[in-house]
Amino acid sequence: MADLKAHLTQVAKNRALLSRLDSNRFPDWSITICFYIAIHYVEAYFYQCHTTQHTFSHQKRRSELSRTLFRDFNFRRSYRDLEDLSRKARYLMHGGVTAADVPHAQSCLQLITRTILPRIRRNP
Repeated sequence: MADLKAHLTQVAKNRALLSRLDSNRFPDWSITICFYIAIHYVEAYFYQCHTTQHTFSHQKRRSELSRTLFRDFNFRRSYRDLEDLSRKARYLMHGGVTAADVPHAQSCLQLITRTILPRIRRNP
């Protein structure tokens, strides 16, 4: 199982890839990578705050989040929006996502990041 450092290393790698990706040409991958970054932040939070060691499914992750970070309405909305966009990007080839959806995905990730990072840092 990954520890805090491993999750944050994966966040950095995914962010590096995202910064090099042409989101107009690959909006599906841009959105999917945003969601994967969010997942690693959430898993880092779980590891650091000891709510659970690791979730192996989206359902289990949402269940754990419902007891913790989902109490924050803005976090819950952003996480769910990003998860929904990612699902559309991964499974709906036609009518899924477009480049116009990428800014919303990035905005969701930004809120998720701002919510989780301070919690990770203050729980050594």
